[in-house]
Amino acid sequence: MKGFKRLLMKAQLGDKDALRVILELYRGLIVKESSIEGTFDEDLMQNLYDTLLTCIRHFHI
Repeated sequence: MKGFKRLLMKAQLGDKDALRVILELYRGLIVKESSIEGTFDEDLMQNLYDTLLTCIRHFHI
């Protein structure tokens, strides 16, 4: 988890590469959870990414 903590800190400081890595780490989960009753919902996926970005910005390390 030490590596993830460093990535998170870099992302919070504006490092776009670190942010990209974190988003890619969660991509599978976000895509999986972007379905409603078996139908993929692109708006839901965007909402989940927006929520993840908010969590990254506000998470206290």
